Amino acid sequence: MKDNPLVSVIVNCYNGEKFLLDCLNSLKNQTYKNIEIIFWDNKSTDDSLKIFKKVEDIRFKYFLADNHTTLYKARNLAIKKCSGDFISFLDTDDYWMPEKIQKQMEIFMNTNSKVGLVYTNQTIFINHTNQKEKYIKIESKNDSESTKILKRVGATILTSLIKKKELLKLNYIFDNNYNIIGDLDLFYRLSKICEFNFIKEELAVYRLHGENYLKKNKKEEILELENWKSEYLDKSHNVTKSEKLEFSDIVHHRKVIYFILEKKNFDAIKQIYKISNFVLKLKLILFFLMPNKMLMKLLKF
Repeated sequence: MKDNPLVSVIVNCYNGEKFLLDCLNSLKNQTYKNIEIIFWDNKSTDDSLKIFKKVEDIRFKYFLADNHTTLYKARNLAIKKCSGDFISFLDTDDYWMPEKIQKQMEIFMNTNSKVGLVYTNQTIFINHTNQKEKYIKIESKNDSESTKILKRVGATILTSLIKKKELLKLNYIFDNNYNIIGDLDLFYRLSKICEFNFIKEELAVYRLHGENYLKKNKKEEILELENWKSEYLDKSHNVTKSEKLEFSDIVHHRKVIYFILEKKNFDAIKQIYKISNFVLKLKLILFFLMPNKMLMKLLKF
């Protein structure tokens, strides 16, 4: 299989029965066939195992965690079970287009060895309305990959295929201390040691529904972003001044939205004042003046 290297796909599952079959079938139907699925059952109590057994494919390998852990610790444990030279991740409520891995591997096989990660565009599927939106609407060609990641318009866990040897160069892969921003942390650090390549096609689908962890824990996300800034971004020598300023604005932006929805208007105004980007500041002033119901609809809450 020299010309078709093995790709390991990690599916972390904790009570993911609702959308699991769509996820697994999208892997079974991949046009790139030399794959293994590392299905990491994080002590599920629903029918996830029964659904997994329906797939009946020898490439699908089941692992039951000894104890329930956080998502990022589970991913770190699952990586140890991977035999592939390339690693990707798919959560149980999302799915891929059949040609996703094939098109990513074609880039790896036809480009220079410095490319360590290939990511695609994705579709945001709003489950309760059946609406679909493109994730990266306009490609930021003037921004570095690290800046794109900070702006949330770059590589994501759902869309990326990564050379395993690049992951192993890092001091750590996922930071077990985080529950939400571990993806951002990983991709930012990867962007500093290897080249990224982007496929414009929407080859992955992120399902937005009422139980998305990030959607339900905005305050926790803000705290983790602030912690990451102080513990990593402010101390790293690989971070530019513009990236630090960009990230500060992102944190203030998250706080403004949170405070508006919590009806803490004075706190929201203070955060708007701290933002350096004039366009973003103007946008948030408009958000501040909107009725909450309209803002929630606009932000897909």
